[in-house]
Amino acid sequence: KAGMPDRAAMPLRCLLLLLAWLGAAPVAAQPPACKMRITDKGLALVKQEGLRFVEQELESISIADLHGKQAKFHYNISNVKVTELQLNFSELHFQPEHFLAFRINNGSIGVRFQRQMLYWFFHDRGSIKTWAEGVNIHTLLKLSRDQGGRLKIANMSCNASIAHMHAGFSGTLRKVYEFVG
Repeated sequence: KAGMPDRAAMPLRCLLLLLAWLGAAPVAAQPPACKMRITDKGLALVKQEGLRFVEQELESISIADLHGKQAKFHYNISNVKVTELQLNFSELHFQPEHFLAFRINNGSIGVRFQRQMLYWFFHDRGSIKTWAEGVNIHTLLKLSRDQGGRLKIANMSCNASIAHMHAGFSGTLRKVYEFVG
């Protein structure tokens, strides 16, 4: 029905509303006006919706074109698109007023982009499809409060690794890349 909120997005909206409310609450010695209890089932649902939101954002991420030159080598990378994303073992962990951790273990991602390269008189143009397997990412956001009592990110760390990488080439020098690879 028109105007009705999407049922699947409701837990995420509730979490965002709760976080905004917690962030806006002033730090005071007064007892809270109301108390909220979040059950394990509710927290699991919020985590699941949060992970689904992260996956959707990663699938639709836009990456700026890269171009430049190094001596006689000129390059242009454009139209970068995520073609496939699998977050097999992912976890979102929140400890209020301390940190927010996001972990992906053994994920995979496919990316497609256009390339254009010029080295001396060699000109190459085509596309590349890449596939990374065994992607591990651990991001930790340390949380604190500003003078107004709102939550803020005090520190961020990110560690990532890729176990295997595959690439397929098309274009003018495809055979050269296949021979070298």
